[in-house]
Amino acid sequence: METLLYEKYRPKKLDDMIWKNKEYKRLFDKFVKNHDNILSCILTGPPGTGKTTAVIALVNDLQIHDSDFLQINASINNGAETIRETVVNFCNNYGFSSIKIVLFDEAENLTKDAQKMLRGLIQDYSQNVRFMFTCNDDKKILDALKSRCKVLQFNSLDSDSFYDKVIQIIEAEGIKIETDEEIDVVDWIIKKSYPDLRKCINELQYVITDKTIDTSKPEDDKIDTDIDTLVFGYLKDEITIDTARTLINQIPPDSLRHVLRHLYNNVQNLENSDNIMGDVILILSEAEYKMGTKNIKNKLDEDIVVKIFSDNKHTQKQLAERYNVTQSTINHIKKRRTWRWLTQKVS
Repeated sequence: METLLYEKYRPKKLDDMIWKNKEYKRLFDKFVKNHDNILSCILTGPPGTGKTTAVIALVNDLQIHDSDFLQINASINNGAETIRETVVNFCNNYGFSSIKIVLFDEAENLTKDAQKMLRGLIQDYSQNVRFMFTCNDDKKILDALKSRCKVLQFNSLDSDSFYDKVIQIIEAEGIKIETDEEIDVVDWIIKKSYPDLRKCINELQYVITDKTIDTSKPEDDKIDTDIDTLVFGYLKDEITIDTARTLINQIPPDSLRHVLRHLYNNVQNLENSDNIMGDVILILSEAEYKMGTKNIKNKLDEDIVVKIFSDNKHTQKQLAERYNVTQSTINHIKKRRTWRWLTQKVS
């Protein structure tokens, strides 16, 4: 069976990781130096930012016996039954290490009953067991459980560190990149996947054949092509707003997040970019409208919105008058999170 590159290059020790927050590295080093310092923790942040890797690296550095480390996928095993039958038994069993660690991945999926039980277990087994939770968003974690843990916010790598890590893997694998087409494919994968490093490495593996990069376009590359036509074609007066709206309706709702990333990656390369931000807002608003009641859950998307529109001076009224946006659309946009971010930044 072919080894997954992400697992192959997953850091095994704390020193091997790229730490966005150096304070967390010092905290984990403190855990290693003195087991009594180890706290139960909630590691929260976007996918692919090293939350699970950090816990596994800690376990390795602590040299915890395999039988003293329990990892549970809470997206599957998330109920009180799992806590009673698996976790409690694990905590009660004789240990071969000075400390045991229980890791719940995707802990936001734990039921309320399960979280209430864990709140008690953290106290009852505080002498020899620590509980670690990873999640993309800690809003679904009960406050009573949070109060018994240290909450650590893991943020995305900066784009340079992200890019460097991917290139290191490519070089370590002896993959040859010699043509502009091969460079374009790798660049496309990096831009599409950022900031999720796990996703990027997995998608990179899909295009590697016999130590070379397959330059045939992935199936969903057409989505990015549509976005190019939609956003930049319109902004350069190559298509009308009606055509832009038609293209929006052709893009699957789940793919509209590509619009945000694509804008951020490319809008600054356009001439007179400062003068077209109002147009960009319109494109985004139309995309938001099509997404209906779905909330933007990816924090990266919100960050991108802020960065793109931080210098823009267009107001809602100006946009409505300029593009003849209907009142119902305006009312809908005003309720959407993106518009709230925009009005805070551009008014």
